Amino acid sequence: MRTHLSRRQLLQTGLASSALYMLAGGMPIRNVIVPVWAQDSAGDNARKNPFNIGLITHKTGAYTDYGLWVEAMAQLAVETVNRNGGVNGHMLNLIVTDDKSSAKQARQNMVTLNNQKCDAIIGGVITSLSDDCIAVAEQLKTPYLSCSGTDLIAQGKANRYVFQPAIADLTSHIIHSANWLNNNLGRKITVIFPDKSDDIARNINQLNDALANNGAEILQYIKIPPQKSTKDSMDAETFSAYFHQIPIDTQVIYYLFNGENASLLLKSLADYYDSNQQLNKPIFFGMMEAWENIDVEDVNMTFLENSYFIEYHPRYAHNTIGKHETAFRTLIGLNERAQKTILETNDTPETPTPQYNIAPDTTIMPYGKLAAIWETVFFIRNALLKADYQNRNQRNDLIEAMENIKEIPYSLQHPQGRKIFNGRMHQVFAHHYISKRERGRVKLIATTPIDNFYPYRSVDYTTQELS
Repeated sequence: MRTHLSRRQLLQTGLASSALYMLAGGMPIRNVIVPVWAQDSAGDNARKNPFNIGLITHKTGAYTDYGLWVEAMAQLAVETVNRNGGVNGHMLNLIVTDDKSSAKQARQNMVTLNNQKCDAIIGGVITSLSDDCIAVAEQLKTPYLSCSGTDLIAQGKANRYVFQPAIADLTSHIIHSANWLNNNLGRKITVIFPDKSDDIARNINQLNDALANNGAEILQYIKIPPQKSTKDSMDAETFSAYFHQIPIDTQVIYYLFNGENASLLLKSLADYYDSNQQLNKPIFFGMMEAWENIDVEDVNMTFLENSYFIEYHPRYAHNTIGKHETAFRTLIGLNERAQKTILETNDTPETPTPQYNIAPDTTIMPYGKLAAIWETVFFIRNALLKADYQNRNQRNDLIEAMENIKEIPYSLQHPQGRKIFNGRMHQVFAHHYISKRERGRVKLIATTPIDNFYPYRSVDYTTQELS
């Protein structure tokens, strides 16, 4: 069931949001009981002259499940900023557009939002849609902040107007996974991947380089084409026909399938090794992002037992949760499995439930990416403060303020942990997390260090002129 997120829902617990915002190093609570923008003279200016933040989300089309969360998270972050004084005497105004899960529509939305006088635009979480907005941002001279994990920015294929401040790029994700599995799981690797896109081919090249640079031996690449009858869907026979290609001394199978296809692949692999006991069963390793909207702790997912995952941030908080993330999950209405929390209705004025409870009725939140939406709003907020920003004529000042942000501490503003922002590259660097399903539960077992070896360190967008 789809749920409509109303402004009233977001505003139901103002005191709770103020208290939680203090955890993020915000202003003292005494200053936000009657915020500046709510006072008569200043309030008129704040309401009449807000800073417009554009949002490109996926409300319809193939990526609707992501889109619901993108909008909900951005609305909550903007309302939290506003209920704590706004920014520089102005409120934030979120203008939401639907890209209909189409790159062409996403580009058109960039123009629409610019025409609506947006001071900055936040993109969604789908890489192919976000990438198509990069060139448009330069044409419009408008700050564009991606939340997709694209690696084009860190590779120098973007421009002065494009930033990725809240999520590590995919190349970094692949390098971290290769380093960790080489050193901890085995060096004889077989890679299984779909034959369907240039993005996958690029990922394979990056994975090959990262594994080889760490002394791994890639025994086999197994490329599986889709069935002729459909473009994306596969069946058990499609997969099992290729398993004879897996070398018998394979220690780790690294897979690059997503969603139902990932589930079917690993179930078929588990059945294959169960029926061939003479073979040593390799370890399965993949990205948690491949399992969005799928509960990998489900009792029917026993074939994932002893599998490993790399994550942008741990979805399952059984043994990882800190005070700021606890507050964040409580605020948005998610439990330790990133599932919607059912609120009790026996609140009293003395003990209100401290939740906005924005969670749509989807099974699992795509947690590693969606918290990046929240963090990006606060990145913009802090840059607006740093630039003493007052109007769109200062967009260059806003860009330079973003470029001068370096350390991003763990806080409620940034509940996914400490990060380092490289202002020359316009790219954030973060920890990556290794989880393992064991005895039916997924727990964090390792945290990788923040990048200190990134291959594109020479990228410097600050040399490009602003106009």
